Amino acid sequence: LDLIFKAFGTPTEESWPGISQKAEFVEGGFPNYLSHPLRSIVPRLTEAGESLLKKFIAYEPTARTSAADAMQHEFFSCLGRRIHQLHPTVSIFTVEEVSLKPNPGFVPDAEPSSAAAALPARPASGGHSRGSAHI
Repeated sequence: LDLIFKAFGTPTEESWPGISQKAEFVEGGFPNYLSHPLRSIVPRLTEAGESLLKKFIAYEPTARTSAADAMQHEFFSCLGRRIHQLHPTVSIFTVEEVSLKPNPGFVPDAEPSSAAAALPARPASGGHSRGSAHI
């Protein structure tokens, strides 16, 4: 949880109503971290990707998007409408608009690393900050 909080900021009443009343959170004694911009963690993120990612990582569980709603998000518009008509057992790669391409930023000899683990700690001074992430 510490890595999540370092990246997205420690939850607040604004980001997760009722969190300050949850014993597990209070007893955890988590430091107050400010959030990092999602693009500092995922540099190739587009606006649509950031919008969708924020819907997936919302602290408040009832605020998170469902998979069905996520598929309607503008991020997936490049896949075409046919993607929504596929039978569950049919591969998405049967849709002409869908294909795999090499990652232009991939460096095969690079050491694996965790972007979130590499983030410097940004403790909040005196309070929390709201978390703010096109894939």
